[in-house]
Amino acid sequence: MRPHCALILRDAAKAPLLRMRRTFGLADSMTLTTPTIAPKARIDWTKPVLWLFAAFMIVLIVLPLSWLVVYAFTDKARHPTLQNFVTLFTNPDFLDPLLTTAIIATTSAVICCIVAAPIGWLVSRTDMPGRQTSARW
Repeated sequence: MRPHCALILRDAAKAPLLRMRRTFGLADSMTLTTPTIAPKARIDWTKPVLWLFAAFMIVLIVLPLSWLVVYAFTDKARHPTLQNFVTLFTNPDFLDPLLTTAIIATTSAVICCIVAAPIGWLVSRTDMPGRQTSARW
């Protein structure tokens, strides 16, 4: 039996007894108790799922980055070297794409900061419409 059902039954059983006590002038300190069945313990899966998801995300991040580091500091024969970086900064074929990449990364970071800073201030300091929707992100 569910606990709230036991409470309803207990209250329903009390009503005739209360009328009887009032009729016969009995003391009002009588208490009725009924045993309730404890609910089954449920397993909380939130923490194991969270840890599994975190481990999965770490693997997805660490594997490509480690692969990148290994290949950046080794040559084709798998010997440790810094020659790849010397080639990157001295070879004219790599300088133009390197400069383009740096410009795109810097520009996008500046634009994100210019857009995000006012929105963050608006959400935290004002009572703008849609504030609760944007605060959930």
